[in-house]
Amino acid sequence: MLETATGDVPVTPQMATMVTAYLLGNDYVDDTYKITPTYHDAKQAGTVAALPAKLAAHASEIFQLIDSVYSKEQLPEIEDGRKGQPNPLNANFHKKAFRELWSRIHQKAIYSVQFETAELISKCVQTLDAELKVAPLHYVVQRGEQATETTYETLKAGEAVQLEQTQTAQLKSSVHSEVKYDLIGKLVEETKLTRATIGAILKNISPRVFALYRVNPEDFLRVACRLINEQKATVIVEHLTYSAIDESYGIDIFTQEKDRRDFSKAVKTNTLYIVSFAYARVRSA
Repeated sequence: MLETATGDVPVTPQMATMVTAYLLGNDYVDDTYKITPTYHDAKQAGTVAALPAKLAAHASEIFQLIDSVYSKEQLPEIEDGRKGQPNPLNANFHKKAFRELWSRIHQKAIYSVQFETAELISKCVQTLDAELKVAPLHYVVQRGEQATETTYETLKAGEAVQLEQTQTAQLKSSVHSEVKYDLIGKLVEETKLTRATIGAILKNISPRVFALYRVNPEDFLRVACRLINEQKATVIVEHLTYSAIDESYGIDIFTQEKDRRDFSKAVKTNTLYIVSFAYARVRSA
């Protein structure tokens, strides 16, 4: 069918024969009736041959039908994202002010982080006692009456049942209360701390706070992970130290290809070891 503004028009065998002859006559299909690059090039250049007069009235719909036929020529070009990409520079790169700034910050350095586990445990305990709160579980009961007669359309529209009453209440007991959670294991997974460290944190928080775990285990885990990770980040920043070394970064780092490696998961332990680092990273933009 050709979908036109005035309604659907069936493609008759005669029309199909005329379209086929048109495509073959202009080399828009090959001997196996596959669309050729010639057609796509003509479409892009706006030089497609006119259809026969008997088909001209439905030219837009016929070309839409032709374009719907699969052809690899229609597929977008896929680039290899694993290869390095050029790093274009703007005018700032050549400015004197930028060169002077770079001369002050291009020195290489090493940074190290070292802190006592007891300090992290203490900060986490204080924060959990002060800020850990969970939302109590609630349930909603809705009552309604089903219509005497229902159709597919009313079911699809959600009109088969007429809502009459809604009741919300706090859940004080649960059929899932016997479900066992690996509390320490989950916190270890989300914070990347050791089981001993997580165990010490949970052991030292107040009984009142720890009791919230029974109120809503999922929310307890979510909030506890967030608070512990925040304290871990704070301790790292507070104990971060830099030491300059006898090496520096060259200006050519701005013209090198981009590095595709992912270092986001390179560190998975409590201790950050000394690594090579710059005092600052500057983009020419």
